Amino acid sequence: MKLLVVSDTHGEAKRLNFLFDVPTFTHVLFLGDGWRDAESLKYAFPTQFAAVRGNCDYDCPWNEDYVFQAGNVRVFMTHGHRYNVKYGLDTLATAARQAGATVALYGHTHRADVRYVGGVLCVNPGHVCYPHNTATYCVIDVEGDMVSPKIVKIE
Repeated sequence: MKLLVVSDTHGEAKRLNFLFDVPTFTHVLFLGDGWRDAESLKYAFPTQFAAVRGNCDYDCPWNEDYVFQAGNVRVFMTHGHRYNVKYGLDTLATAARQAGATVALYGHTHRADVRYVGGVLCVNPGHVCYPHNTATYCVIDVEGDMVSPKIVKIE
């Protein structure tokens, strides 16, 4: 199973064109702040699409958190602002554990990051918007209980 994780487009939908060059994936996951940009993803790609609302997603119909099963792995998705991810990941990891998840996906900081906190794999794909020279996304391979995230720079 291959998960494509994207966050923080902030109105720059054209920056999502890189998705056409990404290898086959089974899920497209959007972590907020640009919900109108991401709306097109669920129509453009014949995959399972899941998304959460970010702090800049006004009038967005999506939930702030979402939990789903990726093979044998339970995944917690959020934008991150409600969990103060700019100041640490302990609150995020606790929320993920309470949801029964071993992986927590979050955005908000615009900084790609992959690390374990309290037994939870916390993954931030970075951002797609600005500055363009630091734009990234994440591809996560899930095989059984194994989770392998890879941060990819957008050229």
